[in-house]
Amino acid sequence: MSTPNTWALCRPVLIAAVLAVAGCGGGDDSRPVAEAARRMAADVGQVATMATLETQATAGVPSRARALEAQTVSDPATQLLDYGESAYPQYFPGPQSTQFSAGLTYRYYPQTEAYLLVDAAQQVFVIGGPFGNQVVQVGSVSDYIGAVQGTVTGLTNPGLVLTLPGQVLSVAAGATDFQFPVWLSKGASYDVMVQAKPEGMTCTMLNGTGRVGDSGARPAVTCGPGDGPLAPEEPVPLTDAGAVYAIDSSAISRAEDFVGGADGGADGGVGGGAGDGAPLARARVALTDVDGRSVTGFTDGKGRFLLRFPAAQFKPPYVLRAVDGGGQIYASVLTQAVAAGQAQWVNINPLTDWVVSQALDPAIGGTDKLFAGSSIRSDRVATALASLVTALKPALAAAGVADASRLDVVRSRYAYDGTGLDAILDSLDHTREPATGVTQLRTKLSTVAQDAAGTEQPRLVTDAAPLSTSLLALPGTETLTFDKLTRWTDEMNRCLALPAASYGADAACTDTDGTRLVRTDYRHNGMDLREDMRMLFSEYDGSPVAGSQLRNPRILFVSRTPGSSVDDLAWVQFTVLQPYVGPRGPNGPVAGAVEYPVVKVFRRDGGGGQAVAGNWRLYGNQQVYSMGIEPSYYRLTQANPARQESAPSYVHSALRMVALSYRWDRSRQAWVDAGIRAIRVRGPGLPAAGMVLAPSTACGAQGYLAVLNKTGEVPASSTTTANVQNDFRLASAMLDGRRFTTPGPYWPARDIAINRIPYLTDFSPIRAYSQYSFEVFLKGNAGNTQPDAVEYARILAPLMPPESVLKRPLNDVTASLPLVLPGATMIPAGMAAVVNWQNSPLAAPVSTTVLYAEERDPSRPTDAAKSILVRASVPGAYATRGVPSAQLMVVPTSSADANCSGGRIPAYDGETGTYREVMLSSYQGHARVLSALTWVR
Repeated sequence: MSTPNTWALCRPVLIAAVLAVAGCGGGDDSRPVAEAARRMAADVGQVATMATLETQATAGVPSRARALEAQTVSDPATQLLDYGESAYPQYFPGPQSTQFSAGLTYRYYPQTEAYLLVDAAQQVFVIGGPFGNQVVQVGSVSDYIGAVQGTVTGLTNPGLVLTLPGQVLSVAAGATDFQFPVWLSKGASYDVMVQAKPEGMTCTMLNGTGRVGDSGARPAVTCGPGDGPLAPEEPVPLTDAGAVYAIDSSAISRAEDFVGGADGGADGGVGGGAGDGAPLARARVALTDVDGRSVTGFTDGKGRFLLRFPAAQFKPPYVLRAVDGGGQIYASVLTQAVAAGQAQWVNINPLTDWVVSQALDPAIGGTDKLFAGSSIRSDRVATALASLVTALKPALAAAGVADASRLDVVRSRYAYDGTGLDAILDSLDHTREPATGVTQLRTKLSTVAQDAAGTEQPRLVTDAAPLSTSLLALPGTETLTFDKLTRWTDEMNRCLALPAASYGADAACTDTDGTRLVRTDYRHNGMDLREDMRMLFSEYDGSPVAGSQLRNPRILFVSRTPGSSVDDLAWVQFTVLQPYVGPRGPNGPVAGAVEYPVVKVFRRDGGGGQAVAGNWRLYGNQQVYSMGIEPSYYRLTQANPARQESAPSYVHSALRMVALSYRWDRSRQAWVDAGIRAIRVRGPGLPAAGMVLAPSTACGAQGYLAVLNKTGEVPASSTTTANVQNDFRLASAMLDGRRFTTPGPYWPARDIAINRIPYLTDFSPIRAYSQYSFEVFLKGNAGNTQPDAVEYARILAPLMPPESVLKRPLNDVTASLPLVLPGATMIPAGMAAVVNWQNSPLAAPVSTTVLYAEERDPSRPTDAAKSILVRASVPGAYATRGVPSAQLMVVPTSSADANCSGGRIPAYDGETGTYREVMLSSYQGHARVLSALTWVR
């Protein structure tokens, strides 16, 4: 073992204790070997022999910290020392620290006064204590432990993951061999498994079982083209799930996240990916078992998650849900039980939502409602999965999936990257049938169409009407594909991340000629890009607000510009992550951020060959005025128990028509009076003659038009309305589910903003993407038949019956009951009240809180009430665990609304003439949801 640059252990390069034990000239082979050393060597078929321990010369003794820095978990010497402590604790009672010197790795055991040493050639030595004062060689590292290793052939794509119990190994594309980092003891059995296969490949493990050190064939992985990635994933050890599923630690639920508290018993789990074409990054996820037990968490930046729970308590079917930034709910279901110590892969996306809908009890009313696993018919899940494969089979083949026979959209593992099965997801949209809530899959790439009344006529995908291969968003096609949209989003986010000086100097971001990102003729609701997305840019220098980001792009539908013969418009939803700074304000980012959905319109054209999204650039909806329509649900809780029959709590469904009385003047870069006299709105669910809107004088209604009449009659001259409502209420029900069948105090049939009957009998025409016309009459137009302009808007979600709202996850405002109970004290101007609520894990976060009050002079009961309305936007860390549950409401010193006559929140005595209401507002799946609390005497 000698080399030209060595010397014996007795030289002063090791600690004095070793020198004292070993002595100089320790190579006396005539001395007998200690029994302990003979036993160790015999255990591995070796003979213990006296030895002179040689070490490599160095310029000095490296520090232990420096030596450890150079070590890895796969270092054979260190692993041998660990093995020695495990296999021979009578000699090496550990743990003891590892020491290094001149090529030697060793540990000293004070209890036995023994040393265990490994030299640079991986020879193993002992000395001291039971081994005597002479250095004894007892074999080599490979005599005691060995690596589990094998060969790889045909691996051309990344994504191969192999496992051993407690070990996970990722194998790079092009690799020809593999080796697990932690060695096992000689003779230990192993079972190497393929845990994850590369996209577009199938990989098979040969000779995966054996014993360390055996002379049999080594494990071998052979890979080739195939559909392997679409086979259902098998469970993995829970301890390995984070690595196997490539989940960021931020997306692994904590033990205290399951209902029942933090007891450390979370020994099972479900992990997977959530997406809708693109991954659902930083989305909330939840799992509910058959009995309603639940666990919540968040996805990571790639849409991955891991929800942990006590396997003995949580029983299947497990219902999983993901909620995007717009409150859209996606559901999935796992019918197989998760064993203790195991985790199972599950996808959450529109396809799995359809499967859940098919297996769900129809009485629930849709996958966006609250329900436990007990509402799932497990026997229907397999049927739904098979039907879905039939509906997608031709398209799957066109997308490169040659054999989908083993596809399970719930448990198969696939990436959200625009290829393979994800190309199918990019081509489909999931909506809900208005009357029943049943999930429907519609093609995104067929031109959105409607009947004469405006009701959308979707092209649905079923097993009887499979997805056409001509409607696939495949790479290389003219459509706005995943790849194009991702490039555009990434470039916008790069620009948004630049500091002011860099942003202004980056011609690619400023895009002054409109050839890369945004067309120069961009207009959306009358606004240019800078005003339309004003929250993302500073009002001082126009630079992006640090931390702003667009994510989770989702194509909703495609349409055509007038005269076009191709689908050249794409309506895309983004989730905006916005540091809470106020409208273009100077106060800079604060803790947390708001998260909200926006819908933008892209146009397909030549783009001069420079467009980041290939042949698509941001274009806007090209409307001159700011207007739209959306579903609206209002739930009012009557807190007075004595009035539950005469003035009961209720919920209603309505169509909210949003039309601003101002417009954006591009030349002046300012908002100006739009000069609108009236707007007539027509479309599904509204009276055939139309709803007429006019400027309002009501408290809190300044800035938008409110309902003037439901007869469709446009006034011949300028007029206003005292109405505050800009919605048309179509149906109402009590909170116990009973419907209002006849007009009454809560449903006056003559009310201009209420349907003539208390309950709409048919909601089916009010589908997502149905079209509404807005006929604009300006103040200079003396007529009432010919509008000055007609613009169109599409509703982005169906309107559903009111009782369906009772089954939805809603944020609970009950904590603010003291604000509306009799005896509540006056809140003077300049002071504040606090609105409190309890968040539902599956409800969209509260975006606005409202406190409304009325007061009449008791001596003048016929006078109009003085009213005050206090609104507050809610800043919140929507993308983190800390969603707000309280908001400070400051009463203005002078009314912010010109026609709101109050300057204080009056004391509330419950007498006639005083009234208080507290309300929460949020958006869930493109629908406005209001939860209110009041006390009516």
